[in-house]
Amino acid sequence: MYSFSFYVNPLHEEFAWSRAGIMAIITIVYLSIGVASPLIGRLNSYYGEKNVIAVGASLLGLGFVLISTVRELWQFYLFAIFLGVGSAAIGVVPASAVISNWFQKRRGWAIGILGTGIGVGGFAVPPIVGAFLIPTFGWRNTCIISGLLTALIITPLSLLVIKSKPADMGLQPDGVEAIQKNDETPLTPMREVDLNLKMALRTPIFWSLMIALAAFTVANNAIFQSQVPYLQGVGFPLVATASVMSLSGFGSGAGKYFFGWLGDHVQAKYILVIGIVAQVTAITMLMTMKSSMPVIILIVYAIILGVSMGCWLPFMSLAVSRSFGLFSYGVIFGLMNLIFMCFGAAGPVVAGLIYDAYQNYYWAFILSYVLHGIALLAILLVRYPKTRVDTTS
Repeated sequence: MYSFSFYVNPLHEEFAWSRAGIMAIITIVYLSIGVASPLIGRLNSYYGEKNVIAVGASLLGLGFVLISTVRELWQFYLFAIFLGVGSAAIGVVPASAVISNWFQKRRGWAIGILGTGIGVGGFAVPPIVGAFLIPTFGWRNTCIISGLLTALIITPLSLLVIKSKPADMGLQPDGVEAIQKNDETPLTPMREVDLNLKMALRTPIFWSLMIALAAFTVANNAIFQSQVPYLQGVGFPLVATASVMSLSGFGSGAGKYFFGWLGDHVQAKYILVIGIVAQVTAITMLMTMKSSMPVIILIVYAIILGVSMGCWLPFMSLAVSRSFGLFSYGVIFGLMNLIFMCFGAAGPVVAGLIYDAYQNYYWAFILSYVLHGIALLAILLVRYPKTRVDTTS
């Protein structure tokens, strides 16, 4: 996700495809992740997260290798489905389910640490892909390398390390164990609300969350996947844009940790509120960016953008677990991820269409402002319910 924009210019130069046509590749990946997410949530219950992740890593690796062979745009679209389904199977649906099972009291903090993995990847990979692999080996060989590394690293790690629930090791979730061991404090473990999918769909908060997420992710992806070609268009060299992506990844990791920690102290909706404000600030900076500006401005922009992007995983996971419980967490989170990804998939294509029509991204920025406003309004209208009940009362 952090490296796709480095493929845009090489693909355009080799095939002369339109910007919107190229951006549709990442759109298909997002759509595939979204469509597969509810199914992945159910498969986790039947086969266990570690097995689902292992199969997903193989699919993702295969998708990269297949993409290295394409000659036509439709082939790219077809093989992008492998990337999407594989990404869904190794991604936040199974990973956050495992974390939510293991942690109760410090769940936000743990989700934040989980999210830093995405940030570390976003920090480390873009310079390697954008400044070294593609210029040195070409985009096709870079895909092969990515596919092999994906399969060879993720598959054995998932099978050897992951335990879906603490009960698998004779343990209790964080918080429950601590309460049970504290003989001096006669407290009863807090019981979390548990709703199934049908019950969740009948709650106003579910749909308010959907509207906020949909608007936020369209705005976010429209700008994020377009920033490299935009910055190159205003005169920044490739190395500088690779650094932006890397710093965005670093900021995203820091943001996920911060927002995860924050989620243990405030309602989940305020995580998204802060993320929206930070992202609007970053977009305003990007609109005014010139290659003649001091490099510190570019660095600050990249970090703010990354931090703002770090809000989505803690927000989504905590909103689901605190509002609806863990009984149907995988399916509800998967459905939320479906909406999140499907609307997010429109962002890069919309930005590409705007660029093709006007030869600039000005109206893409304006659209992003409007969508962030809709997201902010929707999330502020949420009346977040109490998701824990003290059984002693």
